[in-house]
Amino acid sequence: MPKLYDFKKAKELIDVEVDNADVDKVFLGTLSDYFWTAEAVWEKGKYIIDLGKVKTIAGIPGSDWDTPIINIYYSDGKEKKFECFKEVTSDEFADFCRKL
Repeated sequence: MPKLYDFKKAKELIDVEVDNADVDKVFLGTLSDYFWTAEAVWEKGKYIIDLGKVKTIAGIPGSDWDTPIINIYYSDGKEKKFECFKEVTSDEFADFCRKL
């Protein structure tokens, strides 16, 4: 089943982590193609992408085969990955992509 980035969930995760830990930067991307699909959304203490308005990350809205994730990097060198998507039907995914 296709998956779109869940920007609302991403913002909620970032806000919680920033309040509770020393976050360095945050990226969204897809798990298997992270190197090619990741884009920074938060760094240096602020959002650099408005997650309330954005529709794509690295030019894509999600994936029909891969898993969109959020990767949170901490100042101590640790990182946490979370799945960050909402499932949609193939028709909904195609319709969403046509509207981009």
